[in-house]
Order: sequence, then C-alpha cells, then structure tokens
Amino acid sequence: MLKRDIESIKCFINPFYELNFQAKWDKLSVSEKQELITSYIDSIEVIKNDKDIKIKHITFRKTFIEEYVNIFNSGGINSNQEIKDNDVPINIEVSTPMIREEIKKYIKKLQLNYPIDYQELKKE
Repeated sequence: MLKRDIESIKCFINPFYELNFQAKWDKLSVSEKQELITSYIDSIEVIKNDKDIKIKHITFRKTFIEEYVNIFNSGGINSNQEIKDNDVPINIEVSTPMIREEIKKYIKKLQLNYPIDYQELKKE
C-alpha cells in the first residue's frame, strides 16, 4: 500500500512521471506488449471498423482476478468518491480505513519521501 501511494504522489509532483511510463511502453516490442497483456487477459473480443477498434468483451485470467480481490480486500486499492463542500462536488481518493494511530504512522512513512499532510473528513 505504501508503494502504491508513493507512486500516486509521484504522479502529482512530477507531471512527466506518467509520460515516462508511456515512453517505456512505447519502447516495448509488439511481442513484449502481447506477453504482458496476455499475462492478465484470457481472451478479448473487439469490434473493428475502418478507423478504430472498440473492446466488446474482456475475460481476465482467474489468477489475476483472485489476486485483484486479495489486494482490494487487504486495502491495496483506492477508490474515488464524490463529496460535497457547500454543495460543491469534490472528487477525493479514499484509501483503506485505518484508526488514527495507524494513519499517523503511515503518514510518517510517506513523509520520509514527500512533504505531505492529510485531512480527516467526518461522515455526515
């Protein structure tokens, strides 16, 4: 979870971080891209017309789905939620629920790499 959050922070701090990822992807050969994709996907059905390709259906590998569920259940995946501040909608990223002591320890670990802070939101 810490590694995921550090990667997320890097994207905010360095606008070129995602571009670097794209550049690495672009350097992969077609067979390397296929190998990477097929390690997660069993089958994919696409619809192709003259100008573009649209994905109709994807069947992910069972092992990938099981691992995703394990990561999600252990709090390794954040979700986005909308909250309202004075009737103004704001999108926030929500991570795993933790008690205050856990959050304080976690923030200290993150602060070893980046100058960050957090806000506690109270549920209405």
